Amino acid sequence: MAVNRETTQQERLEAGRAQFAFRKVSELVRETENDKDKQKKYKSYTRRLGMLIKANGLAAAVAFAFSKASGGSPWETLYQHIEEWLQECNIMPRPAPGGQGGCGQTTLAEFLVGLPIPLYRLAENEVLAFLNWLKRFTEAMIEGEAND
Repeated sequence: MAVNRETTQQERLEAGRAQFAFRKVSELVRETENDKDKQKKYKSYTRRLGMLIKANGLAAAVAFAFSKASGGSPWETLYQHIEEWLQECNIMPRPAPGGQGGCGQTTLAEFLVGLPIPLYRLAENEVLAFLNWLKRFTEAMIEGEAND
């Protein structure tokens, strides 16, 4: 006997996280095919960032990632993936045409420090859930460990 039930909003959100994370990790692997070190570092950083968020909060962890994000570094890639996911799930406004961030914000870090506490907690929980999917896919798609 088949069970016919509607997909809940939570199940759709979880599926969306998984699809988005899979797409981002697949793109990273494809774009860095000849840079296994960058792949390994990205894998390591997806693990590390979740711990940083739990210990210090989302804003502090994102500020750390932002400080390390430069020149196409794995931190920059991870930072962009988080920013894009928060835009995708409508927590963070998308950038306006012309380059400015949503609502006049220019960075994810700036956006987070201005959030009211309930929305900040929602963003923090969403990023942690998204990182879980990124970690799963990096474990499956990227071989080896970084030599940090």
